[in-house]
Amino acid sequence: MTDIDSGDSDDSDDGERADEIVFDLAEWDAGRRLLLNGALDTAGIGHVWEGADLVVSAEDEEAVEALVDEFDDAEPLAIDDDDDDEDEGGADGPSEEDEEAAARAMGDLFVAADRLAKSPLDDGVADDFAAVADDVADLPPPFGIDPSLWAQVGELAGSLVEELDEASDADVIESDARMLRELLRKYV
Repeated sequence: MTDIDSGDSDDSDDGERADEIVFDLAEWDAGRRLLLNGALDTAGIGHVWEGADLVVSAEDEEAVEALVDEFDDAEPLAIDDDDDDEDEGGADGPSEEDEEAAARAMGDLFVAADRLAKSPLDDGVADDFAAVADDVADLPPPFGIDPSLWAQVGELAGSLVEELDEASDADVIESDARMLRELLRKYV
């Protein structure tokens, strides 16, 4: 069983988190944190991840504690690691470096989609978008992002690259770039 520390930040020096509770989940594998993240989303409980620390409102403490207890006893979730790197990833999921790279790539893709929506016929913008979309295709989902959502992001980005390669209508490219941007907006 994983040791989970929850702490009311009333004890913190800065006093900014007086109404928040921090759950230290560093002992958990990424898959288990992903499951908890999904359960919190489903329950409509607002939360923020700061590394492996889960920060929630003090009023949600009991509900979150029940979910944490439920997932604390769960078996670790194996996340596929297509890289087959022995020293990174593996059964514990993507490496921290891959998760950080994926989070950066997601932000870059948001910016590139925004630029493409505004300038769908600009070759430089199109080339930049294609390069970022290529990076995204090679990365696992960022922490806290549902793999099916990440697959949808990859498919839409890939479709946009095909549209750019085929010199599709500017209105179609603009529309799809806006759709991708809106899909990513709440995650960046």
